[in-house]
Amino acid sequence: MKDTSSKKRSDAQSDENASFDIFPWSDNFATGIDLIDEQHRNLVAILNKLARHCMSASSSDEEVAGIIADLADYAVYHFRSEEEIWHRHFEGHPLLAAHEHSHHDFFVKVQSIQASKGNLEDFVDDLLGFLTHWLAFHILDNDKRMALATLHMDKGKDIETALQCAEKEMTGVLSTLVKSVLEMYGKLSASTIELIRQRIARQRAEAELQESNRQLSEQALSLSEERYQILFEAIPDAVIVIDLPDGRIMDVNSVAANLTGYSIAQLRKMNLLDLLHEKDHGIHTRNLARLAAQAEKGAISERFETVAINIQGQKIDVEISAGGPFKRNGETHLVGVFRDIRERKRYQQALEHVAYYDELTGLLNRNGIKRHLDTLIKASESDLLIIHADLDNFTRMNERLGIETADQLLKSFAKHMLAALPANSRIARLGGDEFLLVIDNPPDKATLRSYVPKLMSSLQKPVKFGENTVSLTLCLGVKYHEHKYHSNSEEQLRQVAHALYLAKVHGTSQYHILDQAQEDAERSHHLLLAQIEWGLQKQEFELYFQPKVNMLSGAVIGAEALIRWQHPEKGLIGPGEFIPVTENHPIAMHIDQWVMQEAIHHLSLWQERFPHLELSINISAMSIQNPEFSRQLRALLKKHQEVSAQCLQIEMLENSAMQDMCVAIATLKACRELGVSIAIDDFGTGYSSLSYLRRMPIDWLKLDKSFVANMEKDAGDTAIIRGIIGMGESFGISIIAEGVETLEQGAQLIRMGCLHGQGYAISRPLTAQAFEQWLQNWQQPPLWRDALAEKT
Repeated sequence: MKDTSSKKRSDAQSDENASFDIFPWSDNFATGIDLIDEQHRNLVAILNKLARHCMSASSSDEEVAGIIADLADYAVYHFRSEEEIWHRHFEGHPLLAAHEHSHHDFFVKVQSIQASKGNLEDFVDDLLGFLTHWLAFHILDNDKRMALATLHMDKGKDIETALQCAEKEMTGVLSTLVKSVLEMYGKLSASTIELIRQRIARQRAEAELQESNRQLSEQALSLSEERYQILFEAIPDAVIVIDLPDGRIMDVNSVAANLTGYSIAQLRKMNLLDLLHEKDHGIHTRNLARLAAQAEKGAISERFETVAINIQGQKIDVEISAGGPFKRNGETHLVGVFRDIRERKRYQQALEHVAYYDELTGLLNRNGIKRHLDTLIKASESDLLIIHADLDNFTRMNERLGIETADQLLKSFAKHMLAALPANSRIARLGGDEFLLVIDNPPDKATLRSYVPKLMSSLQKPVKFGENTVSLTLCLGVKYHEHKYHSNSEEQLRQVAHALYLAKVHGTSQYHILDQAQEDAERSHHLLLAQIEWGLQKQEFELYFQPKVNMLSGAVIGAEALIRWQHPEKGLIGPGEFIPVTENHPIAMHIDQWVMQEAIHHLSLWQERFPHLELSINISAMSIQNPEFSRQLRALLKKHQEVSAQCLQIEMLENSAMQDMCVAIATLKACRELGVSIAIDDFGTGYSSLSYLRRMPIDWLKLDKSFVANMEKDAGDTAIIRGIIGMGESFGISIIAEGVETLEQGAQLIRMGCLHGQGYAISRPLTAQAFEQWLQNWQQPPLWRDALAEKT
């Protein structure tokens, strides 16, 4: 029978190495600029490919050359696109020249290796060391610093102020993070790779040993006793031949004697079970019976780990490779090759510690606590209390005490937490001064409101720190996870991070408990966001068009483009059911881009038949606060030069400008300079003021439909409408009424001086085809002509 176990083990080991990332991506690498972050992810993937090559048991110059070529090609694209961003913000600044010089050094290093005539394998370790330091300093320091400054400049700050803000944000925790990342990577890129290479070397030796074992079992019968004994002693590991099924030791080599401490003569009088840990005797007895039955059917080839006991009673971790059977003197024998794997176990423990434990405190790290959480959630045996803790104002303490002293304080606080928590708890340091606490089988959920304050009080007791005592406060984000709910560690960490944010909003020494209703609402919220994103990709959205007319003359002045979602399961959904969910989420800007593209596309189609038709589009607050928005609009209009910018109108809510009035005004002015008009939607319901009207570049005010609906019954609403009309006339701003539902409302508005309207009395929102038909059939209502006569 062909032995395939060695190949399977080799394949499994290759899979294990392939899944081990020397440079694991961290959210801390993120710069806040999506294009750069996405490219950094791809670059880190290439670096991991190079690192995995170092760990591979089989490698070649061709593989290295391919990886280095990928690295060089990718860097060309990344550096070019990244420098385009920097040039827009830092043109002429020394920081830009220094950054480009860093890119140049990268190219020189990679190209020098490509041009080398030597063996590329000789350069791999050096390249990994270079890339490790370049990665940490370039991404976590240079790129992060420039990205932070860029984001500040996009909010209106000048370059020097922006750099000062970035420097302030980089000070303290972030600089500590750079140092800790470098230390972690130094360990991973040097010690870990060496450990893995040693493991690969052992694997090769094990494969050779297995082949020797196979040869022994196949050839022992035909070899002379002398040749058998030579081969028996030549094997570098302990070899023990036993009788099946009793387990009596028939023969051993000298290595077995050295491993166990017994003499060869002593061993030949013993049973295999005498050398194994007593607690495992039952399972080994059953295994011997099973192997004896298997020996009657064919070849045996197995490998397993267990614990042996030497003559002094010391435990020895061993790996046993069992092969055979073969007949000798009429008896069925099995060969067992015993390998001392204590050193391997130490290597595994070292790798485990680097991967799953925090070096400073000895607590679990993020990977470790995620693994622990996933294990508990998968077991689904008990509820969990998950707490995200963040020390208050630790950055200041870090600056005041110095990094080394602050690190010692963190170590003391870690011990303090362990002492304050129940025995069934695990703690992780997530980074900096943030910790995650997981309590298995916590107190009943009904007592949570009283339990958390008590726990917080215990955690905030003074910490013994050297000869001093320090009082620390912290904020807690708390989540009670009931085991009946399916979840995972990623979801739990995200939820407690959100709870922590809600706690910190209220100041220091605060906590927030995320309850199930909030969790369900958040889960539904994120599910809907994902469905919207998917719907955009699948073209499930379309525009409807609601006409706007001059009620006095009957002329059509344009239409408002209104988004609709043709949901595959729920049918047609109006914007009120999904647009509010996107508020303050980047997907709002994606929707804005889609609406803008579709509106301009329809204007392009209608340009010949309806050359003066104006379409208004609703734009979110996020886009109004985004300095890139006007440039994106300019690019779209340039792409569709057949469409006049004067045929496009931007509608925004009153409060869209409130976050940063200066940025909003700059964005709207830039759009207006393109020829686009600006309208304030739902005017009168938000932050209306004379100062607002004076500062904002506004062409139209849209009367909110709530005033129109009540004006016939409520004198107050009528007065508000008259006041808004008067303000519009004073500032030279046109007025249009939304929600004109009846002909009577339209006539009254005309008499009050509001001549433009939009609403069901004119038309419901229509598909593009129906809107075209409406344009051909529209006629002014007679009542409005009467209103005209009454007006005159």
